[in-house]
Amino acid sequence: MQQSTVILTLVMVLIATTVAAVIVIQLRDIAYTGVTLWALVAMAAPTSATNALKHSGNSILKNTVFVLAIILVLTATINSLRTRKEHI
Repeated sequence: MQQSTVILTLVMVLIATTVAAVIVIQLRDIAYTGVTLWALVAMAAPTSATNALKHSGNSILKNTVFVLAIILVLTATINSLRTRKEHI
């Protein structure tokens, strides 16, 4: 049962990260992406607050969330460096 809940958590985190990446690319909404990044860092951070999470001891979940957070930061950074196309 625990393995299936970890997989479900990973799928939900992947979907949330994908949505945040699409939002930052399409709408350039840094605030939405920042909130998602905040949640990802909170899940991956080794603090006593995350020990309250059900799967806080799962290293696969923590590592995956950490990698997704890095990907989201890179996506937001690269997208902010791109020049905005002017619409006529």
